Amino acid sequence: MRAYFTDSVPKEKKRYFLDQLLKIRTPQLTEKDRVLEVKKLLDNPEKLRTIHKLTLDEAVDSFGVSCLSTAPCNILMWSHYANHHRGIAFQFNFAIDIFSFKWLQPVSYSNDFPGIEYFERRDNKYSIALLTKHHGWEYEKEWRIVKPNGAGTYQDFNSKILTGVILGCRIDRKDEDKIRTMIEQRKEQGLSSVKLYKLRQHESRYKLVIKHVE
Repeated sequence: MRAYFTDSVPKEKKRYFLDQLLKIRTPQLTEKDRVLEVKKLLDNPEKLRTIHKLTLDEAVDSFGVSCLSTAPCNILMWSHYANHHRGIAFQFNFAIDIFSFKWLQPVSYSNDFPGIEYFERRDNKYSIALLTKHHGWEYEKEWRIVKPNGAGTYQDFNSKILTGVILGCRIDRKDEDKIRTMIEQRKEQGLSSVKLYKLRQHESRYKLVIKHVE
């Protein structure tokens, strides 16, 4: 969730951008005071970089982020995010309702931070910081839903797109029974069916095998 700021726009555009920003953030300033403040900022690159960073931090903190993956059998994913293979994973079929996760985008992997033009007026320009990760995480094959002003909220979805639940290979029997009960309750409520899968360790390889269970 990091980025660096590029600096390629003309000075007049920077001046206008900062003037509009000050209008919003410090409405008590007179036009003359804003002109002076803008000049101070443009003459002080270090202070401007500090403002850039604060703006980025504020923007990132305001986004809601949901993380998904196309690698349901990845050993590291189950180790990191599912209590060492004791948890579960949901299987979604987006084709059933493409609007449920309409904000879904693939994560990019790179050795470099993404560049953001601070003085560019564009909606969601800071979301690129949330859609880029170091290439060492590429094995996650991650997709993210990045929602402006969505921090601290839940990601709703059409229940029909939930098509399966995958049990970790070390899941506790009590937890498995709870999942089975919930799947049965869905049927009783007339909701779409959900298949149950379970992972097991391959007998001779460092590999997880997924199997449909009744």
